Amino acid sequence: MLFSVSMGFLKRERQTWNKLASVYLGLIASAENSGAGIAAEVFPGALLSLGSAGEDVELLQTYLNTVAEVYTEIPTVTANGNFDEATDRAVRIFQGIFGIPQSGVVGPITWEILAEKYAEIENGKIRAEFQNPGDITT
Repeated sequence: MLFSVSMGFLKRERQTWNKLASVYLGLIASAENSGAGIAAEVFPGALLSLGSAGEDVELLQTYLNTVAEVYTEIPTVTANGNFDEATDRAVRIFQGIFGIPQSGVVGPITWEILAEKYAEIENGKIRAEFQNPGDITT
């Protein structure tokens, strides 16, 4: 130890450690500010509508349920992978809110807007009423 201190090694080790810690904390801070976060899936490539089934429909239903937490006019649906009447209704209401023709068909435009809203909510950019600390209920 005495040798290390007398030769300046200990001082350099501390400087190295402090620099590593500083770089690490800087990376964490920049990741938080860079928009990194939850990213929604891109349009699956197939139109989804009443009667469709599968993983893409289940993802659609998950997105709808998350968006329904903020846009409470949208009813929640069972995320079971079956595009049923309830999912059709939720899609049509979503489309109406966002100015999309209310066809009930989920194509690229509906999917893109839904996925964008989902990601914004998951990343905290859009919050439900009274979700923030200090919100007052009456």
